Amino acid sequence: MHDGYDFEASGNLRLWKAEGDSAGRSLEHYIQPAEEYSLQDLGLEEAGSTVKLYLEALGNTSSWWFGPNNDSTWQWNNPTSPQAISVHAEHEDLRTQIGDSVLVKPMLVDLRIDSDNDGTLSLRDEALEQAEPGIAPGAWWVINNDDSDSDLWVPDYADGYGLAAAKGTAVNAEADQVSNEDEFYKISTDFTRYAGNDAERLKVRFNYDANDPIAGVQFDGTQGYRIVDGGLIRIWTTDAADPGRDGRKLQDGGSVIESGYAYSVSDLPAAGLYLESVASSGSLADLDVLVEYLLDGVVFASDRVAGTSVASKAGFTTQALQRARINPDTWAPLAGFPFNQNTVQAVYDYYRDTYLANQDDFVWLGMARMAGGAVWDGLITGEQAITLLRAALANPLQTWQDRLGNLYALEIAERQQVMFVEMQKAIFEDLAWQHELYADAGYAAFEILRTHTPKDVPSDVDTVWKQIDAGDVVRGNFALVPREQNYILQPYWDQFTAAFGMQGVVIGQGTRSPLPNGLPFASTPGLGLFPNVAWWPDRERWIELDMWPKWLDYIKRERADLVKAGLGTQLGPAFVSPI
Repeated sequence: MHDGYDFEASGNLRLWKAEGDSAGRSLEHYIQPAEEYSLQDLGLEEAGSTVKLYLEALGNTSSWWFGPNNDSTWQWNNPTSPQAISVHAEHEDLRTQIGDSVLVKPMLVDLRIDSDNDGTLSLRDEALEQAEPGIAPGAWWVINNDDSDSDLWVPDYADGYGLAAAKGTAVNAEADQVSNEDEFYKISTDFTRYAGNDAERLKVRFNYDANDPIAGVQFDGTQGYRIVDGGLIRIWTTDAADPGRDGRKLQDGGSVIESGYAYSVSDLPAAGLYLESVASSGSLADLDVLVEYLLDGVVFASDRVAGTSVASKAGFTTQALQRARINPDTWAPLAGFPFNQNTVQAVYDYYRDTYLANQDDFVWLGMARMAGGAVWDGLITGEQAITLLRAALANPLQTWQDRLGNLYALEIAERQQVMFVEMQKAIFEDLAWQHELYADAGYAAFEILRTHTPKDVPSDVDTVWKQIDAGDVVRGNFALVPREQNYILQPYWDQFTAAFGMQGVVIGQGTRSPLPNGLPFASTPGLGLFPNVAWWPDRERWIELDMWPKWLDYIKRERADLVKAGLGTQLGPAFVSPI
């Protein structure tokens, strides 16, 4: 007896004798259309037995086409048309035939995210989303911790959705102000195309590393806002600038897609969804956004996009400004010290607080806070000198020689004041964001950022945090010295020297150590007859031979006590320290 079965299926379907994820599945498991198979071929060994086959729908129901300017667009070729699967059975001896057929509706599920954030969904996004964990990043999603609406000290990830009202933690009157400049990454899955008569049976579920916009954000008066629940991304039903955006879950009347919750298709907006990144990944492509389609509670189709949440220098600089309570719009070094006095103090207070919160790793930051006391004394002394010089110039009885001398001295003093405020701002903008990023996410965040934006993590910066992360804290922190003193500050000293000649020697004679037991600059061994504080090799020798080893000699508690002292109280009157 010979029993034969042949199958017919449209070109978008395949039948298999093995599940798609089965180990060892091969072409031998593929059931060819219009091919005859015996019962044994199908695995039917005896009368009354059954066999399970597996249906695969292919993705050729869609295609890309290129429009103007070579922009690519997704075009659908009738993806919801029912297609038939037929089976015909024939018994040779009995000369009987039976058959049956079933209609199926192929559904192409393609999760697409505007990963280049250019406002369109295109092949460029598909290319960006090619990921290999730890090696290829997949899609890049930049952390939303800047301040697009400039409402002072409220990062964008905590703004515009009712957090202040929900938690009672508004830091100023503009908290929760919606910014038209902020935007998220557009997501499309075209779920509304498949509703039809199955709307009540069809659900969509997203699974991702979710941060709760309300419970996952913490505010306190010292540290400002922080992400606290470990989640890295959010998915919203509205874009950032939507005034109706609400931090509650969609099923509770808000705008947030809860990870793992199955939503009816009718609950989701036809315009698509939006992804926001709020914290750095731990490695490349460690984020996975999975969309699953369920029919009567059973998953029948899915797609995923892997990506990497990446920091930005600008975002973490903004975070540091927020933590320091500094308004960047009013930080204007050219306006001089009196105008910027509160900001100057805020910078050194930020160094103090950040050091005390991370004493084991941020050793140089504590030293920077100590230097702040000496710089503060120098700035105060400089303003006193400027006041005296202006009073002398107002004296109509002074000789023309004295007047010329006082005018030149005033020019030097005023330029020196501006220069020290400029230096402080330049150091803050270069170093503060690095400390914020390491405190939040560790060295892995620098590795990721270097892959994404190499210019923001040059080799010397990478070396600093790699050594600190490896436990070589002293060497890592000391590696900050040449970056700060040479790369950041030396151009200011060079300009000052070009304008006023050897004034660095004069300033050096009055430069005292920021440490109570430290040597004055001019007393450092090996500096020669005319130590010049404007010359990097002389400052390097002073720091390396005296200041740094003496700072390390203090035990942890002693360092903390010194750092906690008020500005200008560590040493008494001093002229200036150049760091």
